[in-house]
Amino acid sequence: MDILDYTFWAIVPALITIVLAIITKEVVLSMSVGIGAGCMLMADMNPVNAIVDVIHVLVGTIDDAGNFLPGSITSEENALIILLMLLEGAMIGLFIKSGGSAAFARFLLNRVNTEKKTLFTTMLFSVAFMFDDYFAMLTNSAITREVSDKNLVSREKYAYVLDSTTFALCQISPISSWVAFICGLVGAGFVTAEVTGINPYQLFLTSVPNNFYAITALVFITLVIAFGLNIGPMAKAQRRTDKTHKLCDNEFGGEEDEYASIKVADNGTVLDLVIPIVVLVGTIVAFMLMTGGFFTSFSFADAISHMEGIKGMTMGFIVSLVFMIIYMAARHKGTMAELIDAAFVGGKSMAYGIAVLAMGWSLGSIANELGATEFVISVFDGNIAPELIPVVVFVVCAGIAVAMGGDWITYAMMIPIIIPVAVATDASLAMCLTAVIGGGALGANCSPVADATIIASMGANLSIIDHVKTQAPLAVICGIIAILAYLAEGIIGTVLAGYAVIAVLLAAIMILLNRSKV
Repeated sequence: MDILDYTFWAIVPALITIVLAIITKEVVLSMSVGIGAGCMLMADMNPVNAIVDVIHVLVGTIDDAGNFLPGSITSEENALIILLMLLEGAMIGLFIKSGGSAAFARFLLNRVNTEKKTLFTTMLFSVAFMFDDYFAMLTNSAITREVSDKNLVSREKYAYVLDSTTFALCQISPISSWVAFICGLVGAGFVTAEVTGINPYQLFLTSVPNNFYAITALVFITLVIAFGLNIGPMAKAQRRTDKTHKLCDNEFGGEEDEYASIKVADNGTVLDLVIPIVVLVGTIVAFMLMTGGFFTSFSFADAISHMEGIKGMTMGFIVSLVFMIIYMAARHKGTMAELIDAAFVGGKSMAYGIAVLAMGWSLGSIANELGATEFVISVFDGNIAPELIPVVVFVVCAGIAVAMGGDWITYAMMIPIIIPVAVATDASLAMCLTAVIGGGALGANCSPVADATIIASMGANLSIIDHVKTQAPLAVICGIIAILAYLAEGIIGTVLAGYAVIAVLLAAIMILLNRSKV
């Protein structure tokens, strides 16, 4: 029998990658082995065909009709993400060159001088930039990481707050690259289920109170910061920093502080950071709305439902980058050659992260090629009570996101499937949608090959494995609470039952953690 008939193989390459990464702490090597193993499975263990499949997975192939089928780095969306990361790196390089980042860090250091203030400030910037997780984590870290280091916050705890806060906020943000992506998938699910009269954006907004994972995570992070709590490996990491002033055991793994080569202007002010960021946020929001047709229909809900988040962000970054160079030239921050060089240094600093991301996408493509969709559908074969469907969906999506290394991959695969399942079984649409969103986010928070995990580790300059092993226990706690909240709402029939479960369990956990406080 053909090996592809066994859909369990869909998760084997990711499992190999994760186990190797944990053992060796070499993420690129582990992902390379996982991709190789996956391509061997795709080629039915033929090594020559496996090499061909590696090229196809990464770059793409041409079908019998002469049509180009894009690979993980040539698909339009992934290519835009790569370009977006390069633009984000260039912008950060210019922030540093202008002296604005240093000036803002000095401004913060005069006021933010404790661990609690540092981490709450990091949360605040996540709120300000919550229209995209990549941008939020990279820009936030460019502003706050120096403050965190000076206040002796372990990189592990800083990365946890940076990553988990941003991720939770993007799940419930009313305007973001996430909501645009999710609404498009909901619309596809509505077509399959023949649902009419419901706007995908309206469903998203009304479902937000049911996103128990995101809400629990935000409350939990707030309590952890407010009470100075640590748990498991996070406690060990913070003890190390408190006793030895060593911020982390292992750094990210890319080139060490490439930004150090940038000659910082000596006339930098806080406004040199604030003004470009205000322009950047304004242009990104405008272009995101434009791609959704807002300036022709003037319907905010329709624009959100149809906007192309990544494309809008990329356009916004291009315009803002040009503005930043002109602004810095007018402010005498350096010659045009120096400004362009700073932008190139910033873009180059993203190379390692982009390489790891491309490998993560490739693992997701391989998993899908090996039958991940069929594997997921098979989980729902048989009779599952409607009140239990959100719980099952949450757990399954968390597992998929861990194995495939991405929440968006999980959403793309599961939302169009789950919407018809919910309609057919009379399960709550809002609960099922948020179960997919929250479950995918939980899995990504626990996966060393997830794109957001990689970006957060890059921003915190922390080993991906060290970030995952300290964040995962906290994420799992929130995940378990979310599962019980879904179960309570499903049985009792009101969202308030879910919140009652969350309140009681968080109170109990805080009492236990506070007693064992480090």
